[in-house]
Amino acid sequence: MTTPTSFVSWRSNLRLEGFEVVTAQDGPDALAKAVALRPDLVLLDVRMPGIDGYTICARIRADARLAAVPVLIVTANYGAAKVEAAHGLGRTTC
Repeated sequence: MTTPTSFVSWRSNLRLEGFEVVTAQDGPDALAKAVALRPDLVLLDVRMPGIDGYTICARIRADARLAAVPVLIVTANYGAAKVEAAHGLGRTTC
């Protein structure tokens, strides 16, 4: 899971670059906001409460309204198996 410090860093840097940043409390909230807002980018942690980042990515890819939205999966829990899992979901990058 990304640390609170890294989350704040991502959010701050994106805002400094002029992006509007919308955050979610958990996986179900993230998916609901993606569907409702149709963002220009989705940034996910692998380990999210409720629904993990891999599942959210797969659901985004399966939704025709969101399929073209770039998805970035970030995590401190890195390993070859994790990267391969993300590749299989059609993530944009990890």
